[in-house]
Amino acid sequence: MVLGAFLIGAIMAESRELLKIERLIEPVRDLFSAIFFVAIGLMIDPSILLEYAWPIVVITLAVVLGKMLSCGMGASANSPSSSLPWA
Repeated sequence: MVLGAFLIGAIMAESRELLKIERLIEPVRDLFSAIFFVAIGLMIDPSILLEYAWPIVVITLAVVLGKMLSCGMGASANSPSSSLPWA
């Protein structure tokens, strides 16, 4: 099945009618992506989320704060008026 999807993608990429094909396939793609995410959501057991609530909160906060810190450092290091030691 994966090989078939790859071949169809390769054929579509070379087609002159790519925009028309994409426009025709888009509703089907959206339908299957919605079905996929609903199916994955239905497989989650809510009791496990409650059981691991603290690790989920800690990891989420670490990721969000780490992203804010690293993006802030990168933005300040690349600003023209940067006087930071790592700039």
